[in-house]
Amino acid sequence: MEVLASLLPGIRDLRTPLTVGYLWLICGWLWFRDVLPQRATARGPIADLYDLDGILPSGTYLAALTFIAYFLGSIVELDIAAARWLDQVRPNRSAWEAVADRFRIRLDDTEGVTPERYTAAVAAWQRATPARTTKRVTLRANVTTDKARLELGDRDDGLAQIRAEQARIRAEADARGLGLPLPEKSRIVHQHETWTHESRVDGVWRRMHRSGSPTGGALVEWRGPQLPVAHDTVTGLPALAIAALYSLWDELPDLATRLLVERPEVFDRYDRLLAEASLRINMFLPLAALVGTLALRVHWLWWFGLVACAALLYQGFVQRSRALAVVLDSVAIRLIESPTMVAVAAAQHGETDSDPTAAASRAN
Repeated sequence: MEVLASLLPGIRDLRTPLTVGYLWLICGWLWFRDVLPQRATARGPIADLYDLDGILPSGTYLAALTFIAYFLGSIVELDIAAARWLDQVRPNRSAWEAVADRFRIRLDDTEGVTPERYTAAVAAWQRATPARTTKRVTLRANVTTDKARLELGDRDDGLAQIRAEQARIRAEADARGLGLPLPEKSRIVHQHETWTHESRVDGVWRRMHRSGSPTGGALVEWRGPQLPVAHDTVTGLPALAIAALYSLWDELPDLATRLLVERPEVFDRYDRLLAEASLRINMFLPLAALVGTLALRVHWLWWFGLVACAALLYQGFVQRSRALAVVLDSVAIRLIESPTMVAVAAAQHGETDSDPTAAASRAN
């Protein structure tokens, strides 16, 4: 059993490029077999290859064909773990919601954190976050209300216009006796002297979180896709938690490696799900090309095979989502730690970077 368990990871790595390579070889044979030279008309090196038929055993041809298929498949195979653009196709929102809730609990301490510690937490985020995150996300501390209005509303006609729009909606609702909700994109939440604002200007999302505590406010802005969490969840998150979640997004490949070192039994489940996803997603394109070729050359009913191809692709996205959920759940229940989260929580709660154990216990 131990020998079989040690062979399984290698088989998982082998089957995807081999399967994809064989599918493309079948497609290539159907496309180009009419133009390939036959044995009777072959000349030069092609004729020499035909002569090998009487010299080498048939198993040698199968081995050579397998090697060619593996080589071809390894070239065209898509590494779905590194293809981060797939994260938006079918994200596991429940896993992201769980992590967001944990981050909110660990960082939403507006009463016990001094302005100095809050500024230190922002500085810790800037130091610990991956470089690719800092290119898309900006986090600043102690932003005043006036400056926030400039940052958030200068090109969006200001907060005053948003409040005027809200007042108009409320007046119309009162006149009609209706309790109409506020538009989601211009909602301002007031609770215990805390307000949040979120807007999108020129493709840049900005969010301001300010409270009556001495910590002042923090402004976070990001370019690119939104986090795969509900709008109400984002509204309740402090700016530090939003920035930490974006850092987590770019830390996922490194956190998977950390799972391999610290929790190999959990990593095995992640690796198994990722291998299943890789097989299905990579099979989609050559299988669709094969079905299309058969539909054009044999019978139009083969077009219905594209339904099976689409189902295979969907299953691949589901398996990939489950694989990433394994890493996210491990972060949520603290089987492993996000380096950015540890640094931010340590700075916010007053621990030094040289004492990560104490920092993690305080941040719990």
